[in-house]
Amino acid sequence: MISLVTIFCVLGLAFIIIWRATRRRRADFDPIAHISDPREAASIAMIAVAQANGPMSTASRSAVVGQMQDHFCITADQANALMINAQMMVGEGVDAAEIMRRLLPVLQHNFSHAERQRFIEMLTAVANADGRHDELATFDIYRLSRELGVA
Repeated sequence: MISLVTIFCVLGLAFIIIWRATRRRRADFDPIAHISDPREAASIAMIAVAQANGPMSTASRSAVVGQMQDHFCITADQANALMINAQMMVGEGVDAAEIMRRLLPVLQHNFSHAERQRFIEMLTAVANADGRHDELATFDIYRLSRELGVA
């Protein structure tokens, strides 16, 4: 006959295996890969450009919110909420080129040619907002504009 201790050991081991499997799936989850809203994709790209040369400055933050309000027709509160969400998805120590590469299918599928041009202008405005010239961010934007067919 199976003892009560054996049953608890088996149940405990099963719990640990299931817990580790679900935890691993959550750790491997890439939120950017599941983006389908072009406004969300654009805000993530703007945050990536703003943080490309270090922590986001106040001028860059204002530029991102301003661009969102002007081009997405949303309120300041909605723009701030969208920016916070984008910052959580981007994180710190960002590689802007990699993030833009991963967002490329959403941008290509959902933006017309004119919207792609406006999007590149938005990224350029954010990149130049703090007055520092970052050649890498400029090159990343140029490469994205070529991939979007607006260069």
